[in-house]
Amino acid sequence: HVTDKVVDTLRLSMNGVDPDKPEMAVTIWTQIKLLYAREFRNIARDKVGMAIRLGITAFLNLLFGVIFLDVGRNSNDVAINVQSKFGAVVMLLISSMFGSAQPALMAIPEERPLFLREYATDHYSIFGYFLSKFTVEAAVTFLQVFVGNIISFYLIGIQANFF
Repeated sequence: HVTDKVVDTLRLSMNGVDPDKPEMAVTIWTQIKLLYAREFRNIARDKVGMAIRLGITAFLNLLFGVIFLDVGRNSNDVAINVQSKFGAVVMLLISSMFGSAQPALMAIPEERPLFLREYATDHYSIFGYFLSKFTVEAAVTFLQVFVGNIISFYLIGIQANFF
């Protein structure tokens, strides 16, 4: 019976699986479903953070819209008008990119201790966590960019269909 313990110890060290410990019975879909529920609950609870995020986006795009007011409605025959339109589009793109990326980049280090604790205790897989985190963040980022572009599109007077 000493040999059985030795064999079990070797099996544990080679496979990293404890024969006495039951395997995780939760499927990846259950993990993802629960993680999505947690992410949406966190967004619903953080109304101030979401309001600040959308408020800053609206303010900056109002500012860009006032700076480049009606630039898109000017004729393309004059080179300065083309440069003004290009400047407006570049400012909107840079603002959208950095304004959306900053909160997304700050979310991961902020939740790192929670993730490490829950991952170490086999609450969920890395795939499930990042899938739920990034898709929910992508939806929030889409909303943020949409709000900003709606505001600036009409102020700048870009000559294209929005929808």
